[in-house]
Parts: sequence; structure tokens; C-alpha cells
Amino acid sequence: MSKTVRESPSVEQDLVKRQQQAAWGRTAANLLTIESQQQAAQEKKVAKRLKVERRQQAAHENKVTKQLEVESQQQAAPEKKVAKRLKVERRQQAAQEKKAAKRLKTEREQQAARDKKATKQLKVERRQQAAQGEKAAKRLKTEREQQAAREKKAAKSLEVRALGAVVPIQLV
Repeated sequence: MSKTVRESPSVEQDLVKRQQQAAWGRTAANLLTIESQQQAAQEKKVAKRLKVERRQQAAHENKVTKQLEVESQQQAAPEKKVAKRLKVERRQQAAQEKKAAKRLKTEREQQAARDKKATKQLKVERRQQAAQGEKAAKRLKTEREQQAAREKKAAKSLEVRALGAVVPIQLV
């Protein structure tokens, strides 16, 4: 009769742990994807807001230009004041756009840094999982070899008993 060797509970637990770790790795990758999508949506919102602000600025400039034409017809001197005010407003608008672009660039850089950090963490976790898998495989192999040796020893002992042989004691 031969008995089937069952895997030890620790090997089954290692298998469950490896499956959980693989699931965690997939979850981390999904989180990275979600963060990237959120970042893209945020960038889209900023771009849309800038577009609206530019339209408003263009409308405002058109209004100021019309006002300038009316004033130039009425007086020549106030025209210089309006032109100066329009120039100041354009500078302010350019400064606002520059600030928004800088903010967007900073957000992109921060997101890239977060993505890089998460990727690095995933690599570390994968290496750790691989090392744990190798350890578990090695431990399983050792356990199987030990079990085989025990079974071989038990079979030999039973065989010796069955034959009724007496093993001589060797004195050293």
C-alpha cells in the first residue's frame, strides 16, 4: 500500500498568500490607471477653464475696443488712457495665463513623480513576491525530500522486520 503525500498547510497558505499578493499588484496597477485618468480629466478641466477665460478676455477686449472707438470719436486725449488700460489688461491676462500654465506643469510633474514612485513600489513588491515564491518552492522541495527519506526509511525498517533479519551492531 502506498499513501498519498499531502501538501502541508504552510504550502497551501503560501499559495494563498501568493495569490493575494498578485491581486494586490493588479489593484495597485488599477489605481495607477485611475490616477492617470483623473489627472487627464483635471488637465482637461484646466484647459477648458483657460479656453473660457480667453473667450471672456476676447469679448472684454472687443468691448474695450468698441469703447475706445467711441471715445476716440469724442476726444483724442482719452484714447491714450484707454489704450494704456487695454495694454495693462493684456499684461495681466498674459500673467494669469503664464501662472495657469506653470500650475499645470507643476501638477503634471507631481503626477509623474507619484506614478514613478508607485511603479518603483510595484517592482519592489514583485521582487519580494518572486523571492517568497522561490522560498516556498524550495521549502516544499525540502519537505518532499524529507518525507520521501522518512518513507524510504520506514519501508526499509518494515522490510528488515518482515525478513526477521537481525542487524549486527558495529562497535567502533
